[in-house]
Amino acid sequence: MNTLSLHYYSNIMVRQRIRRPPAWFIVVIVISLLPTLLWPYLLTNAKSAANENVTLLMLFPIYDLLSAFLAYRCFFDRNFLSWILIGLMWLSFGAVVLL
Repeated sequence: MNTLSLHYYSNIMVRQRIRRPPAWFIVVIVISLLPTLLWPYLLTNAKSAANENVTLLMLFPIYDLLSAFLAYRCFFDRNFLSWILIGLMWLSFGAVVLL
């Protein structure tokens, strides 16, 4: 490869790293992460619950943060997948509250 083609490919890589979702989608992600702030309250109320429930409650914030990160990263490539992840975040919050 000559230097011109290397420069071209490096510019493409830089542009791909800079791509971000629109601001409104970032706001949707942040709003979807707000129920994670209730995690300590849910954990204190579930001390008398079964051991499996406490394990699920301990993993809830990790799942929520990972889902938000993946929804953020895949917005341009797979827009529908981002919305599925956001929907699953809300459904998982509903399930955790019912525990």
